[in-house]
Amino acid sequence: MKNIPKLLVILILICCNSDKISEKSIDLNNKAVHSLRSDKYSEALKYSEEAILADNKNFQAYPIKAQVLIKQNRFHEAEETIQKQLKIKHDFAEGWTFKGLINSLKGDQIQANQDFERRSVQLFENKWKNNIHAYQAMIL
Repeated sequence: MKNIPKLLVILILICCNSDKISEKSIDLNNKAVHSLRSDKYSEALKYSEEAILADNKNFQAYPIKAQVLIKQNRFHEAEETIQKQLKIKHDFAEGWTFKGLINSLKGDQIQANQDFERRSVQLFENKWKNNIHAYQAMIL
């Protein structure tokens, strides 16, 4: 019984997030992912751009768009796309992973390693640590 208030606080914080992404944008992004997996790049690009237009806070749509641009060797546009995503959610590890990939493909291994090791890996590690601490707080 002592754990119930902690659990309620955590659920309220999760459910009442003011950064909620629109359902339309999520649906469009899901279509972009499906198209990308089916190697339908122009369709994936279209859906990811529509997802961003529907809700520019949808930080998960930007890496999908960047992936298509990378496949089309449009590295400068891919980099601009990831920069926009990182402005929205600076601590999104996947964004830093793509930034590192783009820098690697452009031949800038020093910056790529910084993006991968100092940012992406560190953010993934922090995310796991935070998840473990939240779980421990619920059960203690």
